[in-house]
Amino acid sequence: MMAGRPILANSELRKAPWIEREDIGYLCPYGSVEELDGRLCRIRDYSDEAMRTASAPTAFPTKPIMSIGWPAAAQRTVIAR
Repeated sequence: MMAGRPILANSELRKAPWIEREDIGYLCPYGSVEELDGRLCRIRDYSDEAMRTASAPTAFPTKPIMSIGWPAAAQRTVIAR
């Protein structure tokens, strides 16, 4: 995904519908060597599609979720007395 590589995941994962909906990878059922082989061959044969899938922009926010750094952390810190 963010590393520029497509996801290859088990279709029984809780996140499988999200991976499919966001079009960011490939799914195959657990234990199916034939399906796994088919997905790997597709990634190999259609590398342009795989790289497009790997960089799907809709799956991740474009802005940071929270500020990072000491000033931001200090604002979020509750001091116990």
